[in-house]
Amino acid sequence: MNTKEYNFVCSLGGNCSGASNLKQRGMRTFSLPFDWTYIKSEDAINNLAKCFQEGFKNFLLKENLQELTGDEYNHSHTDKAQYKDIYTGYYYVNHFSKKIDNSNEYEIVKSKLDRRIKRMLKCIDNSDKILFVLSTCFQIEKEPLINLINVLKKLYPSKVFDIVSIAFSCEKDDVIELPSLKMYRYKRENNLYDYIKTNYEWAFLDDVKLTKKEKPILLKIKKVKRGVSINLFSKLPTIIAIKLYFIGIRFNFCLGKIKSGEN
Repeated sequence: MNTKEYNFVCSLGGNCSGASNLKQRGMRTFSLPFDWTYIKSEDAINNLAKCFQEGFKNFLLKENLQELTGDEYNHSHTDKAQYKDIYTGYYYVNHFSKKIDNSNEYEIVKSKLDRRIKRMLKCIDNSDKILFVLSTCFQIEKEPLINLINVLKKLYPSKVFDIVSIAFSCEKDDVIELPSLKMYRYKRENNLYDYIKTNYEWAFLDDVKLTKKEKPILLKIKKVKRGVSINLFSKLPTIIAIKLYFIGIRFNFCLGKIKSGEN
């Protein structure tokens, strides 16, 4: 097993199965903006990259919401008002309890998703290694995902971003692996287990470990045998290490990482 550790794992939507599978593995511990959304075109990924660049200022604007009718209407959520954000290409079929005309429903949903965006951006700020998971019901190409990675790396040059995409209803079963990107493609269609339990195709998530980012400790002071040890900037390579003895008391001072056996 090749376990990879991340400080933050986030679904990019595509469909709901990504968020569901993350939740089942304990990696979705709070709500995020794309959890229960879906897309029908890879153009939405380029639009998402644009949203990151813009700080999401044009995300889910009321004038960009188009009510779903006809073939686009999702009959699995007939109790909801359904909309597409034509600016991003993301579909919202279970967010709006009623139509946004002549009600405050839009303000309620927009406020909720703005909080989730703020939460996502804060998690990115507080993480070193971030994994995004995209799940789609159609074959997606590598270019939009590479573009998204490049945008994220430019916005956050000190952080590591990886994307894993899993796509169904593809031309053939295939795995494409590139730097910072891994794409799983399957010929079969999504089935109910992808949404309510799991299937073997999602086993790649079992190799993901969610870890907390270590907070830097500038100063460490601890007792040692017959004295005290002082350590500054312990995450840096060892710069200087000094041992002193004064009237039977031991003083250890290290600037940088303490080497094994030094204390």
